[in-house]
Amino acid sequence: MFLWAGGFAGPVDTASGVLRSAAHGRRGRNHGPPPRRPPLSASPPATIFTSTAYLATTGIGAGDCRDVRAPDVGTARLVCVDDAWVLGERAPYGGVVLERSSPASAQALVGEIVSSATAAGARRVIVRAEPAINGRDATLVEWALLDHGFQIVTSHLNHHVVLEPRLADPDTYLAELPRKSRNMLRRGRELGLVVKVARGDDDWRRGHDVVASNKAARGRMMRVDVEGYLAVRDAFPDDVELIMLNDDGGAVAAAITYRTAPGVVLLVAWGDANHDLPRSPMPVLAEVLTARHARAGSRILDLGITSDERGRPNLGLAHFKESVLGVVGHRLDVVLELDDEAAS
Repeated sequence: MFLWAGGFAGPVDTASGVLRSAAHGRRGRNHGPPPRRPPLSASPPATIFTSTAYLATTGIGAGDCRDVRAPDVGTARLVCVDDAWVLGERAPYGGVVLERSSPASAQALVGEIVSSATAAGARRVIVRAEPAINGRDATLVEWALLDHGFQIVTSHLNHHVVLEPRLADPDTYLAELPRKSRNMLRRGRELGLVVKVARGDDDWRRGHDVVASNKAARGRMMRVDVEGYLAVRDAFPDDVELIMLNDDGGAVAAAITYRTAPGVVLLVAWGDANHDLPRSPMPVLAEVLTARHARAGSRILDLGITSDERGRPNLGLAHFKESVLGVVGHRLDVVLELDDEAAS
């Protein structure tokens, strides 16, 4: 059995972030307090990745930004990088704001972005498109980009979980899983792991080390160092979390999540390492994340891209995500060469 932080049995110790069982570890039905979810702070209603506060954490200043405003249509914030305007620079993806959620508005805003970039002498516009799963506006903008002639550079395999309040119940979640996944989760629950919400810098460093060690074992590196994550956490304290699974020896698995837009939580990084457990703790971590954000009222848990930077899919990771209720989707990186646009 494992104890749930913010989750299934008893109150959270606010000093440590560890859930204290009210009945010696017995799983109960008191789901405890969900994570705080006020309106996004210091952020436009698109995604946090286009906010001034987020861009500042990556070293992008106001002078690097190019704001495009089309009256009664929408707004977009791009970043000037050499001879390109980029939507989603130093971020998983970008996002725009539509005043009216309609195909005409999406077309008009994309057209205004292209016209503004051309007039400023840019050579190309690069867009790391917001996943269509984020909502109607994201779907419309993806369509408008392709309709305008943007070319797909990379099509990433992406997975997400459609959250419902009932998934916060451990029995319901278990019943929804495929049979093999149910068995893996049952065995994982027997590990006796404790879930902890990172409270201070030391917790964050421990959790980051777990994920970084997991990636290093696979010949990969974290895209953001711990100081970068701490800067984002400080800028968005109500929207950024690190969750750890601990055994007696310390953290064995961790996940970093951003609430990127209303109702949407992005799993930025996760993994397990630094343990000799008889089985993987990752099914337990997936359950914790799903239950926590379902209980908080989010509608999408974006499990992130399931491919590398070049779009090559990780089929093993895809299988795991689908085994924990992940639904297949995609995320596009697109480009428009403005010399070609002018010539046409």
